[in-house]
Amino acid sequence: MESGGKRPREDDVEGDMTPVWLKEFITSEFPCDFEPCAQTAEAEFDGLQSDWRGFSFVNPPYSETQLWVEKAVTEQKKGNFSVMLIPAVFNSVYWREVVYPHASEIRVFTCPIKFTGQKKQIVVSYLLCYLPASMLR
Repeated sequence: MESGGKRPREDDVEGDMTPVWLKEFITSEFPCDFEPCAQTAEAEFDGLQSDWRGFSFVNPPYSETQLWVEKAVTEQKKGNFSVMLIPAVFNSVYWREVVYPHASEIRVFTCPIKFTGQKKQIVVSYLLCYLPASMLR
């Protein structure tokens, strides 16, 4: 999977990366070939400002979830697919107004996920949401 760039990180929770086992599961289920908010050496790439391509896997910084979900919907309207690993905060604005109306598939993890680089396990439920390319362009 090609990485698009480096996402900004501010603390231990924000600096954590998707565990290998989880990435393998996601790529076995969805043909992801691009990560617009992955940590890489390409600091000049900004996934929120750049165009995405193809089928993206998006694990956004926790504090910027709404921005990334809104960007995924913008990319959906351009014909791009996204699978997002995001906190399952069902009473949030991003859930009610962005994820729920636009996702065609939602999978809630019933166990906590310990991210690579995380010093302690955070007790937050996560979900995968699939935003298919829009037929309305």
